[in-house]
Amino acid sequence: PGFATLADTNPLLTVPALQTADGERLYGGPVIYEYLSQIRQGARGGARPPPLFPEDSAAALRVRRSFEPMVGCSQPASL
Repeated sequence: PGFATLADTNPLLTVPALQTADGERLYGGPVIYEYLSQIRQGARGGARPPPLFPEDSAAALRVRRSFEPMVGCSQPASL
């Protein structure tokens, strides 16, 4: 664990970072939230979880816009 592992996932050394089950590397909260929303929609079996984003497009845009302050706050990780 540490920088070597993070650098393998995210060359910018910022968090959050995520490596998907198929090896795709994602970094930045909004991108990761979008990915999680998509895989939740495709969940199999049992009750379908609620979406992370509202289905109403105007409401979904407001939620996505609320991520903007976080985008500029990504900082290099430190141990």
